[in-house]
Amino acid sequence: MILPLAGTAADDDALAAAARAYPDHEIVGVPARALALGDGGVHCITRQLPAARSTARPPAPGRGPH
Repeated sequence: MILPLAGTAADDDALAAAARAYPDHEIVGVPARALALGDGGVHCITRQLPAARSTARPPAPGRGPH
């Protein structure tokens, strides 16, 4: 589990709480203060995925869906 860290003394408590809540998971703390100060968060930077570029050609005139 990825746990955003604020860079404060509370980080240790947050890591310990997550470890108790998810005992069968590896908890990985990641520095996230810069995200929070920029009005964002992990959700904000991971929620949008770019659309895949299509390599298919459009149908020939008169043969496409109507």
